[in-house]
Amino acid sequence: MKIILIINFLIIFFSISSGFVKAEDKPIYKTQAEINIASRKDLEKVNDKLKLIIKKVKKIFKKDSLFLNEFDNSQRAWVNYKEAMVENLYPKMNSEKINKKNNLPYCMLYGTIDIGFRYSYMRELTEDRIKQLKRLVKLRCLNNPDIIDEEFCQDDYIENL
Repeated sequence: MKIILIINFLIIFFSISSGFVKAEDKPIYKTQAEINIASRKDLEKVNDKLKLIIKKVKKIFKKDSLFLNEFDNSQRAWVNYKEAMVENLYPKMNSEKINKKNNLPYCMLYGTIDIGFRYSYMRELTEDRIKQLKRLVKLRCLNNPDIIDEEFCQDDYIENL
């Protein structure tokens, strides 16, 4: 009996914390496909925000060509890092090794929720990158105030990048 209660508690807890059950402002997802679509949309929003911040950073530092070159290099390296981290946490596996009946080029290790996990983790990494870029702007403002317009170095501006 205790085991059944514990299992029910865990199901309810994880359902509420992951968006399966409607919280105050979260929708109710009825299928795994809906969860995956919502995860993708969340990732797209964060990616759009990152692209906007990158444009703003390039505008802020337009006079510093050395920085812009290094910034582009670091952004490419970050994209590679993000892809490697997602692949490390949610590896694609050769379908022949798992299921010979399946002709897919790879099999998702976690089943249908795999793509939702991937989108959520990419969103988390992208949100971290946004924080990193805000810190970068703040530090560059402190270290190179003569290259950057003063308005871009205000805390309010940086926070709202």
